[in-house]
Amino acid sequence: MAGDSITGRKLKIGDIADLSGISERDLRELIQTYDSLFSYRTIGPVKIFPEGTVKIVKDLINLS
Repeated sequence: MAGDSITGRKLKIGDIADLSGISERDLRELIQTYDSLFSYRTIGPVKIFPEGTVKIVKDLINLS
């Protein structure tokens, strides 16, 4: 996937929440619950996710 490449767009929690249409709080709960589905890099207290994370979040929302 293009979004998962080394040069792909990197997103913070707020960006993913905006793009997927859910609150940051709900997104944090999803990530905590389904941690094994997400890849991210931690820089200090901030988690940085690949662009493909938005699709994973939308898929999880559609399944619930």
